Amino acid sequence: MAHLTTATGFSGEAILPVQFFPGPLASPEMRLLFAVLEDGLHVLRRYGASPRLRKRRIFTETVAWLLSDDLSWPFSFVNACQGLGIDAGWLRARMLPHVAPHPVPPEVPRTTHFAQAAAG
Repeated sequence: MAHLTTATGFSGEAILPVQFFPGPLASPEMRLLFAVLEDGLHVLRRYGASPRLRKRRIFTETVAWLLSDDLSWPFSFVNACQGLGIDAGWLRARMLPHVAPHPVPPEVPRTTHFAQAAAG
């Protein structure tokens, strides 16, 4: 396996989905679990330092999802990992550096075409 370092600083062995699954994600349910997990990990890597309140709120909710051990919800982090055969503790430990507090810039005000037209 090749050693991989991404622009986000995430490094480790390159792990391909085919290494987890005997073939393509066999069922629509498996593909959905994979998509939920993939989206959560994307949010953790990208939204932590966003100046947008909406993205920071989504980041906060995703951190709570990652850290929760709730098994009652079908799409909980633990259930998604178990359904895909991924060790939840291992993946959680790998993602925790992305959860560390980020310096958050102040909210950037949105300007619309109408606001710009009215101003000048």
